Amino acid sequence: PRRSVENRLWEQAMVSQRVRKVRLAHRFRQEQRWMREYDTQGDPLGWRYQNRFRYMGKATVPVKGKWFAAFYNEIFFNIAPNKGPRTFDENRAYAALGRRVGRSNSFEIGYLYQLVAQRNGVVNEHNHTLQFAWFSRTPFAR
Repeated sequence: PRRSVENRLWEQAMVSQRVRKVRLAHRFRQEQRWMREYDTQGDPLGWRYQNRFRYMGKATVPVKGKWFAAFYNEIFFNIAPNKGPRTFDENRAYAALGRRVGRSNSFEIGYLYQLVAQRNGVVNEHNHTLQFAWFSRTPFAR
């Protein structure tokens, strides 16, 4: 099988809030996607355009000292025009243990479950991933 080729432009808005000690983050993203299509012999046919909307909700819960737990769910929907055979595209669920490092950095190690609706409109793909992440909020200027 030929690898998937895709180019994207996107716009997003992020909103953060605190509920007691829990930090909540909401991300709303609109994507414009150009996906390469191939014939049955693997020769390129051209590009297909599609729009997609994504929403991610994330909760960060203090555990003890510098340690925290992080959970998120992100759902993807194909939207008109050119939404394709399915409205539902993908879902990602994540759970992790993390640690703050200094004032501006943190790392997480967690499990990501990904459910992907294949473009054929029939098959669903299930992926299980061990994920390591480093986050930095170090300012570039004072």
